[in-house]
Amino acid sequence: MIGPKVSEKIEDGIGNFWIVTVTYFLLSFQMNPLSHYNRSKEPWLPDEAAEVKRRYNDESKNILEIADIHQRTPGCIAYKLQSMAVIPHNRLARGYQAYTMSPLYNEVVQGYRIQKEERQKIKKERDIVKVDKAAKIIENASLYEINSLKGEIHNIKSDIAEMKRDIKELLECMKAVYEFEDAPPPPPNPFD
Repeated sequence: MIGPKVSEKIEDGIGNFWIVTVTYFLLSFQMNPLSHYNRSKEPWLPDEAAEVKRRYNDESKNILEIADIHQRTPGCIAYKLQSMAVIPHNRLARGYQAYTMSPLYNEVVQGYRIQKEERQKIKKERDIVKVDKAAKIIENASLYEINSLKGEIHNIKSDIAEMKRDIKELLECMKAVYEFEDAPPPPPNPFD
């Protein structure tokens, strides 16, 4: 059976958990719009990174508060804290859970999805252009050019085969030299 003091601590812990959760939930809906976080793609200055670390560690601010100050998204702040080894993983940052419940998070994720789809569409279009160019080159190549290329490829294959034979012969010669140098001296001639 659990004693009364332990029971009080558990109730306090559960109560604190709910207070923190509700507070973060409310904070997540009071966040600025995505346009406020206009510095997320800018490079980090050394002083700025140190300031983020100080605010997180010394002032115990969460990533939502730090993000508003530095005009970078909370996710950006969490990744920076992770890269500086302040936290082991970005999702373990104080306030990250509240961030994931926010409309801002949904907007950021949706933006990344749209960007990914656009990049894939551009890549697909480039691939189509490459295939089209290759097809046109083949179509425009005359039979003489194709046969000429086949002949050049055949000559290159022959040259490579000859080089292989030469290298094999060279290795055999080198092996013979090493064996000769490592051989024991001949026995003395008894007739001398």
